[in-house]
Amino acid sequence: MYEQIFEEIVDIVHHDYSGCEDKEGWDEPDIYKQKIQQIQTNHEFVNLVEDYLADFQDPHMSFRLIGDEKNQDVGFRVRRFNDVLYVTEIVGESRLEIGDRIIALDNKSVIDLCESHKKYLYEKPAERENWRPILNLHQIATVEKTTGETVEMDIRQYKKVDYKPEYSFEQLNEDTAYLKITDFLDPDAINELIKEHETSLNDSDFLIVDVRKNLGGTDSAFNELLPYIFPKGETKLEFVEDYVQFFNTTNRNADLTIQFIQEYLEQVDDPQFKKSAQSFIDDWEKNRGKGFISFEEEDPEIEPIYGKENPKKVIVLSDVYCGSAGDVFVEVCKLSEKVTVLGRGTAGVNDYSNLARMKWDDQFELLYPTSKLRRVNDGKGMTGVGILPDIYIPWTPEHLERDVDLKKALDLLES
Repeated sequence: MYEQIFEEIVDIVHHDYSGCEDKEGWDEPDIYKQKIQQIQTNHEFVNLVEDYLADFQDPHMSFRLIGDEKNQDVGFRVRRFNDVLYVTEIVGESRLEIGDRIIALDNKSVIDLCESHKKYLYEKPAERENWRPILNLHQIATVEKTTGETVEMDIRQYKKVDYKPEYSFEQLNEDTAYLKITDFLDPDAINELIKEHETSLNDSDFLIVDVRKNLGGTDSAFNELLPYIFPKGETKLEFVEDYVQFFNTTNRNADLTIQFIQEYLEQVDDPQFKKSAQSFIDDWEKNRGKGFISFEEEDPEIEPIYGKENPKKVIVLSDVYCGSAGDVFVEVCKLSEKVTVLGRGTAGVNDYSNLARMKWDDQFELLYPTSKLRRVNDGKGMTGVGILPDIYIPWTPEHLERDVDLKKALDLLES
């Protein structure tokens, strides 16, 4: 079974993946075909495929378990600062606390781990590195506790905590409103949030939009927020050419994409989203089998944004955990003269996007991009860089003790 699935995966990344031409020759599938003979469990197979996919250095590509075995997680998150991995979040592992320091895995120092796992840790600086797949490959962590004690801890697997989106509003002070949006997956919920707090948003001189953690979704989900982002009057966006997408219109990609959109449409009420989604389906049907094709019109008509008088200043908080539609949102915000983006560069995952989902027997699922941006061909890709902030604040362990970014934002607005 594993051999057949792996052969299909290799075929997909060589023919259906939208980076197949740009990254031809990056992978070495024969090495992994030999290793499959020793695979005994589904989790081992997932780790092997993830290791293979890492050759493509594309954070939008992943392989995972679905069904009964999917809920496996090490139960904590880390971020590197110098030669230490700091525990930044607890999602099941009760033996750790935020602020604990991991100094080694299986007796290998963090610096040595950086070298041995460099194909996973290709993003710089260290604050952008993704250590989650690496933690899954090791058994013992050497931990310096916040109490000063050093312990050896076996790395366990826990039931994965279900993700819960947050769309929240808070009036921080008389002049400053705060929105936190952790994804753009639910246009209806985001539109309702904005409608519910419309009066407060219109009466506030300042607005802080926190997308430091934003899992993406659909660009249309933030349309109702844009009038608060842009200055009063009419604005037409001028960066559209950078976001022209070329779709790898293979039959497999067409079938998987259309199926996914049709299932998703059953959960959404927003009429504008439904209209754009149906148009997207029509484009796939019309162009299937034609190779890399842009679905854009020759001179697309761009709907203007009609900005509001308030807020007068907007600060957008960003970080590497903001990606996909989050990347787009931050880049759009940077076009507004009243916006300052503060924090760290976004995930920068949109060079190759519009994910297809290939499943095997309700056990495994491969997610891979089907489109690429024109800007990649122009040498202006965002992979490994993201959308850069106007004011860069390096991540340090101090962020675990207080909200450094929010404090800086409030200081800027009050100055």
